[in-house]
Amino acid sequence: DIPLAQVLLSPVFGFSNDELARIKGHSGRLYDMLNRYEKQADDGDLLEKVIRFLELYRYFRQRKRYLAVSELIQEIYRETGLYNIIAALPAGEQRVANLEYLLRQAQNYAATSYHGLFQFIRYVEKLNDNEVDFGEAATADAGNAVKIMTIHKSKGLEFPVVLIPACGKQFNQ
Repeated sequence: DIPLAQVLLSPVFGFSNDELARIKGHSGRLYDMLNRYEKQADDGDLLEKVIRFLELYRYFRQRKRYLAVSELIQEIYRETGLYNIIAALPAGEQRVANLEYLLRQAQNYAATSYHGLFQFIRYVEKLNDNEVDFGEAATADAGNAVKIMTIHKSKGLEFPVVLIPACGKQFNQ
């Protein structure tokens, strides 16, 4: 329920907490409650949101059978308008770079002996369980920027210009 709720609350679908509470109503799985709401509700705006989500969800479930994971991700980006939505958010350029990084990881995954969405999700979960951190994707203008980092992280002489402030102070012993 939590990942589904996150998707529904995202800017892509735009549900509010109150709307999710109205859908959820009683105990049960959120997905089951969405299907029940689609069949029984008669209010306009919320019902339209539920129908839109369920139509896209069912469409992508069908498509996953025929598409490689990277192709499915591209189609999700395209059909939901995710690139434009994410780009309009604060730090949008970095967020879009992260989306592209996920797509590259899916393309790299396709080169392995594993295939399918389920195996890709397990692969990502294992990376997460093992606390593998790939960091954030580099943005297009990363080369034309000021980077502030420790001397240890800079790894030496890789930058053409390095400024080291406060050299006149005593080093911490």
